[in-house]
Amino acid sequence: MKDAPASTRRQREFVTLSEIMNAPVVTLRDDDMVGEAAKKMSAHRIGSIIILNGSHKPVGILTERDIVTRCVAQGRDPWKTKIEEIMSHPLISADEGTDARKAFDLMRLRKIRRLGVTRDDKLVGIVSERDLLEAMPGIYEVMVEKAKIENVEPTTNYYDGFCDECGQWSDRLREIDGRMYCEDCRADAGL
Repeated sequence: MKDAPASTRRQREFVTLSEIMNAPVVTLRDDDMVGEAAKKMSAHRIGSIIILNGSHKPVGILTERDIVTRCVAQGRDPWKTKIEEIMSHPLISADEGTDARKAFDLMRLRKIRRLGVTRDDKLVGIVSERDLLEAMPGIYEVMVEKAKIENVEPTTNYYDGFCDECGQWSDRLREIDGRMYCEDCRADAGL
């Protein structure tokens, strides 16, 4: 993220999904064949497609994993299997103004890797777990700027974020020699 003027930074509260979503969304209908979805995913170099019903409403998502585990591994012919038979549904989504941290929590709680992004209840994009992870440095910058503007002094020496050792999210990180460690990794290393 680029440095914003001080007046803009003062107004900034968080990173929104609209800033990191992928758009436009690639779609197919639920009565299309899985083989067509695989072909389209390959052509667009993407790992999922949003699935629409006959009324053009998003009803699910088809991922590479769905194709492998629910079609190919089951011995089904992708050119004779309808998407609706193997897609993941319903499509979980959040408004484009949603804080990326809240979206990440929603995905973790729902155990999903992709989230539809809506504007006025219409699908406008998609965000993946990877998109959110790549945005984490920007999210951290926003949090630091907000703390500086509000002159917030930390009440503890714990931080939220990803452990540099194990890569897991923790709200009890401590900085040691310029690296962030969660409780478990600190205990394992005797820190």
